Amino acid sequence: MDATTWVPKGNSTEVGFLRFLQDADIPIHLQINWKLGNTKMISPHTPDRKRSATAVECPDRPGRVVIYVKGAPESLLDHCRDMLCTDP
Repeated sequence: MDATTWVPKGNSTEVGFLRFLQDADIPIHLQINWKLGNTKMISPHTPDRKRSATAVECPDRPGRVVIYVKGAPESLLDHCRDMLCTDP
């Protein structure tokens, strides 16, 4: 990262997601710094599970952990208990 631009490198899915956030003017460098040192667990993607997860403790709310999950919809939806939707 230089003074104005951070160039994502690595996994193509994650790079695409980070570029999407950058295009939406989300300050991803702040999100990355927030995650550093607060990661409690990483469950890597596997071809069998088709998903990955990261547990991060909220630095501004000690004791609260947020779990971020990404993966194939058919793999994730089976584990959902509730759904939030808006009807037109």
